[in-house]
Amino acid sequence: MLGMIPGGSRSGASIGGGDAASAQTSARRGVSFFLAIPTMVARLAYDFYKSRAEMTTDHLGIIAIGFVVSFITALISW
Repeated sequence: MLGMIPGGSRSGASIGGGDAASAQTSARRGVSFFLAIPTMVARLAYDFYKSRAEMTTDHLGIIAIGFVVSFITALISW
């Protein structure tokens, strides 16, 4: 749970904790990945909430392009 602290290293905390508990490498990486998901979703929701007054339907195309490029990049790096 130390990895959820803002400014801390999620991957370092979860992989280090898994190493201390003698967990398998794949389990350590999986925990690190799944710990990042709620943190990134919360940050996205906060950013959208903060800039809600500036958001218009004109921005939807840019956001869609960002999602597609991110998805393709994730597929390539997998």
